[in-house]
Amino acid sequence: MRKALTGWLLLLGWGLLAGGAVGQHVSGALSLTSLAGYQTNPYLDPVLGEWDPSVSPGFVAVDPALALRFATPKIQLDLAGQARLDPGRPEQATVPLVRVSGAGQYAFASQWRMGISGGRSWYRLNTERDTWWALPALTWQPGAGSALTVRAGLAGRRNALASGSTSRQTSTVGVLEARTWLTDRWRGQLSVYRSNSRTATGATTYGGTGGTASTTYWWTSRLALRGHVTFERVDYDFTQRVEGPSGPAASTVSVSDRLWRGGGEVRWTVHDPVTLFARAQAMVADLQQASTTSFDVHVGAGLRWRLGRTLGGRRATAPRGLWHNADGELRFHVPYDGDGQLYVTGEFNGWADPGVPLRPAGSNRYAATLTLPPGRYEYRVRIVDDGATRWLELPDDARTVSDGFGGVNGVCIVE
Repeated sequence: MRKALTGWLLLLGWGLLAGGAVGQHVSGALSLTSLAGYQTNPYLDPVLGEWDPSVSPGFVAVDPALALRFATPKIQLDLAGQARLDPGRPEQATVPLVRVSGAGQYAFASQWRMGISGGRSWYRLNTERDTWWALPALTWQPGAGSALTVRAGLAGRRNALASGSTSRQTSTVGVLEARTWLTDRWRGQLSVYRSNSRTATGATTYGGTGGTASTTYWWTSRLALRGHVTFERVDYDFTQRVEGPSGPAASTVSVSDRLWRGGGEVRWTVHDPVTLFARAQAMVADLQQASTTSFDVHVGAGLRWRLGRTLGGRRATAPRGLWHNADGELRFHVPYDGDGQLYVTGEFNGWADPGVPLRPAGSNRYAATLTLPPGRYEYRVRIVDDGATRWLELPDDARTVSDGFGGVNGVCIVE
């Protein structure tokens, strides 16, 4: 596995060099998320997602995060850092979680991308749980709006025990994930995973199998609804001493716990860069070792503030007057001579259908003005004509990137 991972990194590095610096772009984002809520069963911490019997029914958390991105038409590199602040537990760790992660990908063909993701997290709340992971990935994008990703690699975990010693686990992990736009407003995602691990002593095995199905619906360009269902089976064994005819003897016991989760979330972008959200989740846990079935419901609400900035890269011009920056706003000016209504949609509105309407602004020209945070955005122009929709072909000299599905997206820069 280590040799395969090294070869994958070398191949990705070659891809990064081959991608060159043409059209390179560097951006950053700073976000701050606050969340508060209530849970009916204190055995699961909904903020950190860890088993913790000492958690009180009410919870509050603050989540600062920083992300950086380097992108060219063929490559993309991401680096992120995140922390969880827990002001509700002054007697314990007020910073119970710190996580750093990175990812890189290279588009070596119109429908194929290779990459790798990895990271490290430090968890401190009643006990210490440190984890790391490294997962090479291969993505196939067979058509417009669809992608299939396979990830397989290694993960590790270190647990601090009550005796003062530590236990270490190394896992092999495989993940299969499918994503597709069901319609212009509905996006669906399905993922399944399998893991198998063993402790450093080799005495205990631990593994799991699970899957998640989720969907997101954009009611408007600023209001999104998301729902998900999850099933997991956690398998592990442990050694216990039992009385036998000749005295106490060690016996290995295999256990399988089952968990079902379902929930939903509403996100409302009040005004860039502020988003309000509310979420609810129910979980049923069938714990074989304890011979119990537990039920948990928790609800929460919060606010997210996100600020994005363009940090470097080539300064873009507006080919053929498609767009330009003016007085802190982004203005589209699209030449078009034909029937139908024009709309612009893209990353700035979650690719909402149909998008922001462009209004007549002179002979065979249409315009729209958007107020957006600084950053880089991909977009397309949609034509709606008598109920039928199609994409407007962008000019040859427009700033574009591959959309991964055999087509191209326009690129605009808000400064």
